[in-house]
Amino acid sequence: MTNKENILKKTNALIKEQENKFEEESIVNLETIESEKIEKKSNKNIKWYAVTTVSKKEHLVRESILSRILSDGLENIIKDVKILEIPHYRTKDLDKVKSGVLVEPKYKNLHPGYIYLQMEMTTEAWFVVRNTQYVTGLVGSSGKRAKPTPIGRLEMKKMTQKADKLIRSFENGDFELDKMKNGVQVEIIDGIYKNEIGIVQGQGIEKDTIVVKLTAFGRLRDVELDRKIVEIIE
Repeated sequence: MTNKENILKKTNALIKEQENKFEEESIVNLETIESEKIEKKSNKNIKWYAVTTVSKKEHLVRESILSRILSDGLENIIKDVKILEIPHYRTKDLDKVKSGVLVEPKYKNLHPGYIYLQMEMTTEAWFVVRNTQYVTGLVGSSGKRAKPTPIGRLEMKKMTQKADKLIRSFENGDFELDKMKNGVQVEIIDGIYKNEIGIVQGQGIEKDTIVVKLTAFGRLRDVELDRKIVEIIE
């Protein structure tokens, strides 16, 4: 083989090697692009949904769904389970806070009876959520196996921002200690009027009491009650 032929052979081999490398890179790039397309398409299907629950069972529902996500490998379908909670002081703790006593705040659901799921509404995800204990429904479902309508991104963003703002205000000490203002709707949590709903009418004669208008013995009347047995209905 002449020197010229030898050079030509090496050149062709190098070209072939580069072509093979380019072909391999092209395949990888196509696979990456295809994977990104699938992921992008999947992300478009991930939306927020409102789920209704039995009152005060929101945390049990959340824990049950999170457990199912792990056991059934649904991490790519159900991305988040959120309760929009904010800190607050119970009525009976307000006096302690006023006097400077450190009191651990309680947390309450900003939307009682609702939790929010960020997920792709597949048949499997829908089945898991609907059949979770204490779940009473999904907002936007007309029944008859019709899948629910998702919450708009803007609406969910507004609700989340509102909760975040209230949390920051509380953490900064910007909370109103006396919320028992005239016209506020309250629930009686103890005593002979337990579970009754009424409207605050003003400060009571006795210390730490308020006057609440409620239905008692078949007619509306003003009743003076201890603040500790009255809770504001948010």
